Amino acid sequence: MQARQDIIDQFSTFLQFAGDRLSGWAIDARLRHSMQTQMTELQAQSSSEAFWALYWHQHWLQAHQRKDDAVSIAECHLSAYLQESCYWAAQTLLRRVAQSSGTVCDCFQIAIEKVPKVLRACDPNHKVSLKTYSKVAFENIIRDALRQQHEINLCNEWALLLKVSRKQLQEALQQSGLGQKAIAPYLNAFQCYLAGYRLLKSAGRIHRPDAEGWRILVQLYNQQHPEESIDATHLEKQLLYCAKQVRAYLYPVVMSLNTPRFEQLEWQDEICDRQDTPLVYLIQQEEQTIRRSQQKQLNEILSAALMQLDPQMQTLLKLYYQQNLTQQQIAHDLNVQQYAVSRRLSKARELLLLALMRWSQIALHIEPTSIVIKHISALLEEWLQSCYAHSELSPPIPEKM
Repeated sequence: MQARQDIIDQFSTFLQFAGDRLSGWAIDARLRHSMQTQMTELQAQSSSEAFWALYWHQHWLQAHQRKDDAVSIAECHLSAYLQESCYWAAQTLLRRVAQSSGTVCDCFQIAIEKVPKVLRACDPNHKVSLKTYSKVAFENIIRDALRQQHEINLCNEWALLLKVSRKQLQEALQQSGLGQKAIAPYLNAFQCYLAGYRLLKSAGRIHRPDAEGWRILVQLYNQQHPEESIDATHLEKQLLYCAKQVRAYLYPVVMSLNTPRFEQLEWQDEICDRQDTPLVYLIQQEEQTIRRSQQKQLNEILSAALMQLDPQMQTLLKLYYQQNLTQQQIAHDLNVQQYAVSRRLSKARELLLLALMRWSQIALHIEPTSIVIKHISALLEEWLQSCYAHSELSPPIPEKM
């Protein structure tokens, strides 16, 4: 990696990755303009890297305390400045960690997302520089994330629920968009599972409760919450939803700032300057209109493609996304082999993905690169979950597969 020597570059450029390899530095025009403006105003005091690191850190701390918009531009400058520290932290740690499935790019993105946490923890009155402190902090962040990922990947849903606290679950449910009233039943189910697990006397690897286990859990729940009558199916659905949100909360998907979006922009293009002009405002309004139109088209395309699937595929999607049944549970209920369910679900997603790819090529002129396909696949998964989330329709039993 070629180190940045120019002061303006150090506070206005970001690393770009091609796969897991560096491809160069990307210039952010707004940050560059901001640095040039500040250097003109401060003149003689503007030549030192240490000066500008302390300058933007103090601005960030003051703006953070006031909770005003200036925190954004200062944080962006500092995020650019700490790019090299973050990259070398990822490189150094991966050399030390044996049997890690992480890549430098993944670890870099995990750490750089925590820049606000590093800025809050660093005391500018101490002699240690922000760059030196951040490298140690980034290594700790990456180490914790890799350890957490390893633990989460090893755990099934039932073991994972025993590893988290009530506070972590509540934060995970809040992050999913649920309000306090909607969260309460999930917390009740979680507390019931923790208390009931001691009565199940499970030994060895933790698995899904058997029929007797569900009887104990349901009885315990109804005793603690007599105003809410619940059965085993409903309780299992609540617990699986809790596990799903906890997994997403503890190990979220990390996306590079250089990942292409449907609007043919990169995520780092969303970094904004507080000095908005009327022209910038008009551009933002136009972009919002375009996005709403594209979102409407996307919903129409996927809804039409969904209706064109054969009834069997539609039913399997409902069972999987609406009732949150596993492939094994669906196969058991339908008296078929699990591989048959897996094959039909994969085919249904493939057909929907093809429809979405055709639309992105025709309407947005986006070439189907591996990164774009991965992003669109994630978008399709999110759309399917949202589509069936509030549906109360019971899926019909399909004919023989």
